[in-house]
Amino acid sequence: MLSPDSFVGTQKEALVECRRLHGNDHPKVAELLSVLGLFYHHVVHDFESALVHHEEALVVLRSQPGDSHKVEVAVTLTDIGNVYRSMGDHPRALSSYEEAIAAFTATSTNENHPSLQAANRGISMLTRKLG
Repeated sequence: MLSPDSFVGTQKEALVECRRLHGNDHPKVAELLSVLGLFYHHVVHDFESALVHHEEALVVLRSQPGDSHKVEVAVTLTDIGNVYRSMGDHPRALSSYEEAIAAFTATSTNENHPSLQAANRGISMLTRKLG
């Protein structure tokens, strides 16, 4: 099993290679950034690094032409909301979740999509917490 540092090193090497092959704005770059964001959030609990990686992934995904990556944008917004919630920044978490739900709705995503359900749960939890 890889140590956290080894995992991050391996992923960052893959990210450098992916950028070299495909450029900075390729969806595969966003995917690798999201993997790092999830790792920093859920494994290392480095919320600042998680946020940086998810936000960079969001920029890449939003730069894609047309609507080809709208669901991935919504998933990433949900991930960002989850990080903000973990940080205790409830207003930003709520804003990210609401933006994610709007993006999911615009793509007619199935209501059983795990990230859509996570965004709805996040809003529900924050609404109860905020009163």
